[in-house]
Amino acid sequence: MSDLNTHQFHFTIGPVQGFVAQARRTRDFWAGSFILSWLAGCAMVATRNQGGEIQFPAPDEDFINAIKNGQSGPTQGTLPNRFKALVDAEFNPQHVIQQMNQAWLTLAEKVYQADIADKANPKTREIWQRQVEGFFEVSWVMTEADDNRPLLDMRKNWRHHFPHTESGHKCSLMEGWQELSGIEGFYASDNKKRKNFWQAIQSKIGTRDLIENEALCALSFIKRRFAYHFEQVKLVGFNGWKLEPRNVPSVALLAAMPVLKSIQPSPELEKFKQAWSEAGGQKGETKSLPKALRTKTDLGLDGIAWFSNTYENPTSYGLNKEKIPTAKQALTALYQSQNLKEPSPFYAILMMDGDSLGKQMSDPSKQPLITAGLNKFTSGVKEVVDQHDGFLIYAGGDDVLAILTLETALDCAVALRQSYIDSFLNLTGHEQLTTSISAAIIYAHIKTPLSKILHDSHHVLDEAAKDQAGRDALAVQVVKQSGKHLLWAQPWQQAFDEQGALKIEKLAKQFAGQSTAQQLDGDALEASTKFFYGIREYFNRLIDAKKPFNQDDAQLIGDLLAVDYIKSGVNNVKEIEIAKQRIQPLLAQCTPHKRNDEVSVNRLAQAEISVIGAPQIDGALLVRFLAFHGRDIRGQNQ
Repeated sequence: MSDLNTHQFHFTIGPVQGFVAQARRTRDFWAGSFILSWLAGCAMVATRNQGGEIQFPAPDEDFINAIKNGQSGPTQGTLPNRFKALVDAEFNPQHVIQQMNQAWLTLAEKVYQADIADKANPKTREIWQRQVEGFFEVSWVMTEADDNRPLLDMRKNWRHHFPHTESGHKCSLMEGWQELSGIEGFYASDNKKRKNFWQAIQSKIGTRDLIENEALCALSFIKRRFAYHFEQVKLVGFNGWKLEPRNVPSVALLAAMPVLKSIQPSPELEKFKQAWSEAGGQKGETKSLPKALRTKTDLGLDGIAWFSNTYENPTSYGLNKEKIPTAKQALTALYQSQNLKEPSPFYAILMMDGDSLGKQMSDPSKQPLITAGLNKFTSGVKEVVDQHDGFLIYAGGDDVLAILTLETALDCAVALRQSYIDSFLNLTGHEQLTTSISAAIIYAHIKTPLSKILHDSHHVLDEAAKDQAGRDALAVQVVKQSGKHLLWAQPWQQAFDEQGALKIEKLAKQFAGQSTAQQLDGDALEASTKFFYGIREYFNRLIDAKKPFNQDDAQLIGDLLAVDYIKSGVNNVKEIEIAKQRIQPLLAQCTPHKRNDEVSVNRLAQAEISVIGAPQIDGALLVRFLAFHGRDIRGQNQ
């Protein structure tokens, strides 16, 4: 630390959710996160150029060096939108803002000139300039170095950013923003002009980046197309680098991944690929596949190709109606020839966030520990996500955002939690820290709007995992096409068994018949689907939400379910006490618990846990969902 740096500079850029979460595709989602990281990185570089020292969080130096040198760099955002630096008294914050804005305007102009300019009308340029120049909101505070008041948060409450009013037809992706044609009328002739404008853009950039009837604002268009032009951004000390826009998997490909891993080269596979191509299907996800699948065989068809319901509505996907029956038959023949089920249409979004770090950061003595621990944690997140066949959207500070398959999301969350704990336990002085990490997993149907899922993720993490379960917790929500199906949350301590495995996952395997009682310590839950529906009936009939749930109520429900378990006819249990033992783990996962205290990072397993209410059906529904991978009782996709 330089003796001259006697002041603190606090910086933040937003809106994060308004830019990142308004996404139709996973690539929109990734792009918003990456661009925000890059802009925060440009601000960090500009701060250092004035002699500033980034104090928190420790920046990803690979990302910073890529901005400065522009030769190659990370493909995921790793820099948070907020940082603190030590600076001298002559530091000029406005110079940082100006340089960051110049980087943003340069990137936007590269996209405009390459993709829009020769198709634009005067109104298009006006809209572009207005939206690009007026979107991001930057707040900063400069104080003396020993001032620990939350001044940046106070500054953000002082509204100073007033976006322009947007008129006309609105963007298909970002709510409330005018689309770029600028043709505002509602007559048929206006609609035709608007359609012609976007068809001209589509003919230039292709149907993969602009589907039929999409009309985008400047911000959405930049998210959709920036990766093609990013490496052309060359300013003094602020650069882009080569990105591969097609390495971001679609949600359909992620949902299909577990089945794709089992597909073997065969004549049936070749016939299907040929039929898909003749039906007008695209092949654009080869680079989105894990490396092992890229070399195994050519499975890089669009993710939707692997789902039979795609062929029931071919015009939505630009497919040839006359060729569709042949393609669908070829897909069915492929699955039958290799004894495979059609993929489940569910994928997962994993969001994780460190607990109580902001509160501890107000203590200057803990800041170096926290910085070192987070730096170690974030540097290993991508490897963990890759090992679980996922795609990392963002890992920076104590935040993680990734998309995964239904089969791997829970295991990935467990692995990342352990990595987080280990990152701090290896530091001298870790006993001072009471941090932990909470996780939210959203299992979503591939036809559910992505922006809704991203919005839900924050609520599930903040309200279910942190507020309801008391932090250091896991919350899971399932969203079907019909809407929210279940919401379950438990402290990690309650969710794990003695071997560190997730009890809910173990129950699902037992219910699915994937493990025998002997393999699972003799207490396996062998039950029928009817038994699970009976649980809902008992909960509805016997639990009065207006009265406190007591031990007598729990005893009665346990006795009745034990009788039903014996009567289910799918196990050999004849004694009531043994039946009670078998169903107890399921009832425990249906019963909400909360962590009551914050303990140091080396004592997380010793935190006090208590029951906070009556059993809820969501735990049983989650067991059933995981057991059947989101399919119905007949094994059919829903």
